[in-house]
Amino acid sequence: LEPGEVESMRLAMSVCLGHFAELSDIAASPFLRAVDREARGTRPDAPGDDPLLRPLSANAPDWRDDLFVVPRLPALGREAED
Repeated sequence: LEPGEVESMRLAMSVCLGHFAELSDIAASPFLRAVDREARGTRPDAPGDDPLLRPLSANAPDWRDDLFVVPRLPALGREAED
């Protein structure tokens, strides 16, 4: 650091430490060591439909010339062009 930057850095670090002190005052619950499987059901361990395996065009509102087309927003001031 340049000599003039030392004081600026000291002040910035003091602000950060002040924020850390505030965070340490927040009441927090302890970390869970394990998850109780009975508390919540688990999903079946079976493969399902993977949306990433479908073609991109299946997710598009409109598909023209190999391009994903979405309607123009009315707030943009012009109606959609065909």
